[in-house]
Amino acid sequence: MDITTQHNKYLDKIIKKIEAVDPRIVIIFGSYIKNKLSEDSDLDLLVVLDIDRIPSSYDEKIKMKLKVRKSISEINRNVAIDLLVYTIPEYEELIKSDSSFSKELKETGKIIYEKASTAMA
Repeated sequence: MDITTQHNKYLDKIIKKIEAVDPRIVIIFGSYIKNKLSEDSDLDLLVVLDIDRIPSSYDEKIKMKLKVRKSISEINRNVAIDLLVYTIPEYEELIKSDSSFSKELKETGKIIYEKASTAMA
């Protein structure tokens, strides 16, 4: 099985698992989208949780990320996953920023999951 087919198989499983943590959207970016996969490539995922506030502490932020990471831990044993987790306001701030990362997301990021009746930046 080639790398792209293998990653596609894992993406379907990841989406099913991540749905349990109530994401607003899930975006894939990086080498997968740019068709630059190699044997060492990971899946770069950005998960926006359906939470309408900024975490009140670093501890809370880490707990959010761990919750998402735990939901996909079984899959992460088979394929490397680089995971970023944001709340809605954090994601909106990121998209408004003029950082190279926000530009990459806007230009090449692909939404692979979006909660029904949701519209985001």
